[in-house]
Amino acid sequence: SYVWNLPPGVSITYLCQQAQISANFSAIASSGMISVYGVNACGVGPSSSMGVTVNQTPIVNAGIDQFIAYGTTATLNGFATGGSGSYSYSWTPAALLQNANVQNPTTIPLTSSTVFTLTVTDSATGCTGTDNVHIIVSGAPPLSCTAIANPAIICQGSCTTLQAIPSGGSGAYTYTWTSNPPSFTSTLQSPVVCPTVTTPYILVVSDGSQTVSASVTVQVIPLPGTLGAITGLTDVCAGTNNVVYTVPTSPVITYYFWSLPAGATVVSGQNTSSIVVHFGTNAVSGNITAEGWSACGCVQSDTLAVTLHSPPIADAGPNQNINCGGAPVSIGTTAVSGMVYSWSPSYALSNPNIAQPTALPWGNTTYILSVTDTSTGCFATDTVSFTVIGAPVANAGSDQSINCGGPGVVIGSASVNGIVYSWTPATGLSDDSIAQPIATPQTTTNYNLMVLDVATGCFDTDDITVTVNAGPTADAGTNQTISIGNTITLNGSATGGSGNYSYFWMPDTLLQNPNIPNPATFPLSSPVVFTLLVTDTVTGCTASDSVLIDVIVSFEKLPESFTALFYPNPTTGIITIEMNRKPNERPTLRVFSPIGKIIYSAILTNDMHQRVDLSTLPDGLYFITIEAYNFSVTKKVVILKGNSPATN
Repeated sequence: SYVWNLPPGVSITYLCQQAQISANFSAIASSGMISVYGVNACGVGPSSSMGVTVNQTPIVNAGIDQFIAYGTTATLNGFATGGSGSYSYSWTPAALLQNANVQNPTTIPLTSSTVFTLTVTDSATGCTGTDNVHIIVSGAPPLSCTAIANPAIICQGSCTTLQAIPSGGSGAYTYTWTSNPPSFTSTLQSPVVCPTVTTPYILVVSDGSQTVSASVTVQVIPLPGTLGAITGLTDVCAGTNNVVYTVPTSPVITYYFWSLPAGATVVSGQNTSSIVVHFGTNAVSGNITAEGWSACGCVQSDTLAVTLHSPPIADAGPNQNINCGGAPVSIGTTAVSGMVYSWSPSYALSNPNIAQPTALPWGNTTYILSVTDTSTGCFATDTVSFTVIGAPVANAGSDQSINCGGPGVVIGSASVNGIVYSWTPATGLSDDSIAQPIATPQTTTNYNLMVLDVATGCFDTDDITVTVNAGPTADAGTNQTISIGNTITLNGSATGGSGNYSYFWMPDTLLQNPNIPNPATFPLSSPVVFTLLVTDTVTGCTASDSVLIDVIVSFEKLPESFTALFYPNPTTGIITIEMNRKPNERPTLRVFSPIGKIIYSAILTNDMHQRVDLSTLPDGLYFITIEAYNFSVTKKVVILKGNSPATN
């Protein structure tokens, strides 16, 4: 057999004929030696021993049980003693706590009683201890209710089921349903109703001590009635476009479907009460119909018969060349009975209202012939062009463009003796009666040039378009105010011009990226006016705008008992900081230059009295900010190494 000796507070579970044991260390076990020797028929054998260090388990107290009202929070009050004194804390259930890893956490609003377990771990030894606390929730949740209808939208003549959904209270509910106007009552939780018009239903729920109400509206969609007659042209010429057809609208109709004769096409408005139709040259007579659809069915309108008429034939004759000042020539073709003829322009025509007038234009001219069938109203057009040989040639030049208020451009061509020049419109021209005026229009303008040979009376015309590229508009955003040491994002934008822009902000040294419309600043310590320059990358036009970022020294709301004292001030560089209250987390200290640049940063300890060495910084004014989750304070500090600092 084997004989074992153990320190006080250690018990044994024997295994393997006592050659191996399982040692159980009680809460009062102490460090010491474990020894063993063997015994057989020949006597006692030599012993063997080993030292065992017993680390003290922390003694945990999760606090006393608490009673709270339904839906409120509680602060747990845990602590531990013994061991090394350096602990970590863990509470369960963690989901019911705002922070489960602090010594004294706060619960979320509780709706049921809960046992919270605190586990404390000795950071030096890893030993753990636990304890429980019971948070007892008293009172019942407030009574509430919801009223629904399934379905909430019905067609006229259908029914739906109302449903009361209560919660909270005692759980013993009574129900009262009424309608507005009062035509329905029920005490059922889920009554069936069959309203003929849209109706609100009011629910009152009681649990014996509390009463609450809710409401639900059942929307009743009327059945579709008569859609109404289609209005629009009934006699149409083949090839006519943009003909409108309409049916009266109805509040219950949500979808319209149109049918057209062959060769007709809906170009816009399909599925609405008004459509635009193109009748092709091959369109035939037929009926137009419209169907109206609602959630509760379909209704069809009366049909509208449309008769298609073929247009007449217009023939202005072949294009012609005539000599300047030559003999008149005949245009058009033989008249047809029942047709009305009209020529435009009427210039140099013997009669603009006959089928075959004579023409003697003095300049290149195109005449338009319109032929109307008096029986149907249908018409057709054709053109004939005259080239006048020996007439002067007008040359207005190639189309040009100018940029956003830039210099004007010369239009036209070199002048010729004996030629008179006339430009229209005269707006934006340096002279409308010379061959090559300077054009400086404010907006894109088409200029027409007419040249007249004073010897023969013949003329010619030409056109040129001067396009004005408008410049962009810059917007730097609205003025804003921030606290000293903070950053802000500027809100720049641009409109107008080509829509393609480049951006540049000034002063660029205070911005993280000055070449984007919405840059973030560096921490600012004084008011700054930022200017946004926008350049249109297509035209080169520019625009600018400015915004003021006002910077003030401000203090966020601090814990009532928190203050921070910096001294000496001015200082040679060594600053003592005293805080009269320990924050819940280690605060951050930042030092800013007068232009808002961070030049020093450190994490402070929780000590209420500590020193910061800024002696490597040059003399000058600095801003020191201490920040944590629930407080922020900023102080001005002056470093003067050549003078003896005085406490301030």
